[in-house]
Order: sequence, then structure tokens, then C-alpha cells
Amino acid sequence: MAVHIFRRSAVYYWRRRVKLATSEVFARVRAQGARLREGLRRAADGLRIPVQVTGEGPCAGIHFTREDVVDADIAERGNQDLWRLMCLGVTNQGLAITSRTFGPIAPYIGED
Repeated sequence: MAVHIFRRSAVYYWRRRVKLATSEVFARVRAQGARLREGLRRAADGLRIPVQVTGEGPCAGIHFTREDVVDADIAERGNQDLWRLMCLGVTNQGLAITSRTFGPIAPYIGED
């Protein structure tokens, strides 16, 4: 019985998600990611520490380095202590961040 209820809930959930995963939603999330990266670049320009902003689509990456970040090796050479400090600050503000990138997640709605 419990497995049947779980399956019904899962089917309902995924049908609802598919309705939210439209080309318009993906376009909006890509545009939000572009605005996020541009805003991060403007903020980084005013800092005294070197920051590179990377990303594509909805994702943004922040790298504490002077080098143009074009691959994982260059990203890894960045200042990892500053990265961890930034992650702690973001977390302390009640926001979530992954190990290397972040960005908008528009398909989720308030009731989620």
C-alpha cells in the first residue's frame, strides 16, 4: 500500500514538473543567469581582490584569481580560502550554493 501511494505521489510530482519545464521557463532562467553574471562582474569590478565570473545558461561561477578562467585547472589555482569564506557568508545569509556554481531555479514555485 505505501509503495502505491509513493508511486502516485511521484507521478503527480513529475507531471506537474513537466508542465513547468517549458521553453519559456528555460529562456527566462537563461536570461536570469546572464543578469546574475553581469551583476556579479559589476560588483567584482569594485573590489580590491581579483575575481573572475564564469558561467553559461542559469549557472554562475566565481573564481578568486587574476587569470581568465577557461578550464578546471585554472579555476583550481584560484584562492580556495576566499571561495570557502564566500560560501560561509552566503550560507549565513540563508542562501544555498553548490560546490562551484549557483544560479536561479525558476521552475520551483512558492509551495515547493
